[in-house]
Amino acid sequence: MKDGMMQKQKEGMQEQGDWQVVRHKSTKRRYKQVDNTNDSGEQNYNKVTWNVRGFNQKVKHKELRLFIKRNKVNLIAIYEHRVRDERVSIIIKKNMAGWNWCTNECNNVRGRIWVIWNPNEVTFTRKEDAVQYIHRLVMIKQRNIQFQFTVVYGLHTIATRLPLWTTIKQLNNNINEPWLIIGDFNSILTQRDTPVGSPVQDIEIRDFRECLLDCNLAELQIGGREYT
Repeated sequence: MKDGMMQKQKEGMQEQGDWQVVRHKSTKRRYKQVDNTNDSGEQNYNKVTWNVRGFNQKVKHKELRLFIKRNKVNLIAIYEHRVRDERVSIIIKKNMAGWNWCTNECNNVRGRIWVIWNPNEVTFTRKEDAVQYIHRLVMIKQRNIQFQFTVVYGLHTIATRLPLWTTIKQLNNNINEPWLIIGDFNSILTQRDTPVGSPVQDIEIRDFRECLLDCNLAELQIGGREYT
């Protein structure tokens, strides 16, 4: 299954292995360092998600540091980190000194999502959190760009994902700015998204598809490897 990015105002997006990067400008080649300036000389800003599948190993800490430095990332969402609550602060402060972070820990349920950002470049205003998402208002300081931002990590059954689709529709009713939804929905839109394994039944994808249609959300185009 592939991770997803949905938004009302399209931007470029490139995928690198398990990393997914939203750009305000596409890169020339996938393995070269990102060109982070646009035609007017302004710096572009990358928003990244990583389904890390465990973030306790030092090799992944190093990979994160190098990726952020190489790609001039100022905001990253990490999910499925499997880090104990008491170690979250230690790991983030050691590897991303000076950055701020939040989790979706709530109602005595361990948070499965981190969002980490550089406060010198990004203002990250809290809106609401729940078991399956974090929702914020983001401001890119240098370019005075503001947008709504939702990070999703969907639960694993049709029934438990229903509250997520309901919440996205409710959020949509109150959003007028550009809106980026990013993360792992644990659902797919079409059979093409899972070319191997058992055929997907319509009931498995109907709720996700109808949610996007109701909210007028579009899937971002991707480049590079489609499945991670």
